[in-house]
Amino acid sequence: MMVMTNIKICKSFAKVNLALAIVGRRKDGYHELKSLFSKIDLFDTVTLALNDSGKITCDCGDADIPTDNRNIAVLAAEKIGGEAGVVPGVHIKIEKRIPVSAGLGGGSSNAATVLLALNDLLELGLSISKLTEIALSIGADVPFFLGPPCSWVEGIGEVLTPVLSESPLYMVLLNPGFGVSAASAYKGSDFSFEPFMGKDELISALVSGDPEKTAGIMRNDLEPWVLNRHPDLATLARKIEKGKPAPLKVMMSGSGPTLMALYRNREEALAAEIELKRAATFVKMVKRVTS
Repeated sequence: MMVMTNIKICKSFAKVNLALAIVGRRKDGYHELKSLFSKIDLFDTVTLALNDSGKITCDCGDADIPTDNRNIAVLAAEKIGGEAGVVPGVHIKIEKRIPVSAGLGGGSSNAATVLLALNDLLELGLSISKLTEIALSIGADVPFFLGPPCSWVEGIGEVLTPVLSESPLYMVLLNPGFGVSAASAYKGSDFSFEPFMGKDELISALVSGDPEKTAGIMRNDLEPWVLNRHPDLATLARKIEKGKPAPLKVMMSGSGPTLMALYRNREEALAAEIELKRAATFVKMVKRVTS
C-alpha cells in the first residue's frame, strides 16, 4: 500500500501573447521571436502527491491527453528526478480547464508547475537559473511559467525580461474546439522576419493601463497561416469584430487557434461573453494576472 507523505495543490495559469513577432530563423531550425507573454486568470489545477512507489504516474481525466512522458508535465517530473539523482514516487493529477493545443500554453504551464512543486516537495534547492535550463530542455514556452506574470520574451523563449504592470486588461477567449500544432504553424508560415519596432510602446501602453493603445500595437505573425488553413476561424474572427460591444482588437494567441478579443473594460467584456457564448466551443472572459 502506498503511503502519501506530501501533497501540493497548485494553480497552473494559461497565457496569452499580446505580441508574437517572428524575426528570424537560427541555423538549428529554431525561430527567433519577440513576444509579450502575460498570464491570465484561466488555470488548470495540478496536484502532486509524493508516495513510496518510485514511479511517476499521471491522471488528466481526459482520454485524449497522454499520461506518459508524451505529457510534458510527466517529462518535467522525470527531468527533475534526474537532477535529484532518484526517480521520485509521485502522482500528478491535472484538472484541465485550459483548452489543449490552443495557443494558451496549458501544457507548458503544467510542466513548469511540476518543476517548481517538486523542487519544493523534494527540497532540492535548485535555483531558478537551473530550473530554467531544465524547462528550456522541455519546451521553449516553459521557462516563462517559472517566473512573474508578464515578461518580454526573446530568443527562442529563453531570454525573459519581467514587465511590471498592474493593469488587468479584459478579454474574451474563444476556442473553436480543435487544436493547432505549433510545429505545423511555424513550418507552414511564410515569415517576412519583419522587425518588431513596437516593444517600448506596447509595454508603455500595458503599464499605463491603456487598452486602446495596447490594441493598436498587438501583432501575431502566426495568425495568417492559421486563419488561411482554417476558414471557419477567420469567419469567427469577423463575427467577433462585428459584435456589440465591438472589441478593440481580435487576435489569435500564440499558435492558435484560440482568438482573444480585447475590450475597453470589464463591463464590455462581460457583455461580449454573453453575446458570444454560442459562437464557439469554449467562450470565457478572462483578465491578466498582475501579481
